[in-house]
Amino acid sequence: MKNKLLLLLTFMILVNLSFAQKNITDMYDSFKVFRNSNLDHVSYEQRCRLLLENASLLSKKQLMNIRYYMGRNFERMKLPDSALKYYLLVEPEEPNYEVMNRAIGFIYIAKATPYVAKINEAVAKKDAVANKNAFEAYKKQIYIALPYLEKYYACTQDEDTMKAIKRLYIQIKDAQGLANFDHRIQKLPKDCVTLLEDN
Repeated sequence: MKNKLLLLLTFMILVNLSFAQKNITDMYDSFKVFRNSNLDHVSYEQRCRLLLENASLLSKKQLMNIRYYMGRNFERMKLPDSALKYYLLVEPEEPNYEVMNRAIGFIYIAKATPYVAKINEAVAKKDAVANKNAFEAYKKQIYIALPYLEKYYACTQDEDTMKAIKRLYIQIKDAQGLANFDHRIQKLPKDCVTLLEDN
C-alpha cells in the first residue's frame, strides 16, 4: 500500500511539473511577442514580474532577457534607478551586450548631473571647498560611466559616443585618460553581442 501511495505521489509531482513547464513555456512565448510591443508600462511590468516569479523554470538566457527588458521598460518610464538595478543583473551574464552598456553609461552620466548644479552654485558663491567636493563627486560618477560607454564604442565605433566620451574626459580634466583613449579602445574585447539569445 505504501509503495502504491509513493508511486501515485511521484506521478502527481511529475504531472504538475510537466504542466508548470508547459505553462512557463507558453508564458515566455507570449513575452517574446510583447517585449518589443507598445504595451502599456504597467501591463509590461506585471507580465515580466509573473515570469520572474517562476525563475527556477526559466533557462539562464531566458531570465537574462526578461531582466534586460524589465530594465528597458523602467528606462522608458523615466525610472533610471529601477532600470539600472535590472541592467546590472544582466551585466555579469552578458558583459558585452552593446545596447545595455550604452544604457548603463548614460544612466550613470544622468546621475552625475546634480553635481554640475552644485559646482555652478559653488562657483557663484566663490566657495572653493564646495566646488572641489562637488567636482570630485561629479568626477567619481563619470568614471563609473566611462567604461560602459567605451565598451559600447569599441563595438559600434559610433562617432557621437566617441565625442561624448572625449568631452567627459575634458570636463573631468583627465588629460591622460583622453590621450590613452584610442589605445584603451583597441585593447577592449571585440566579442560584441548585438542581440540577446533566448535559448
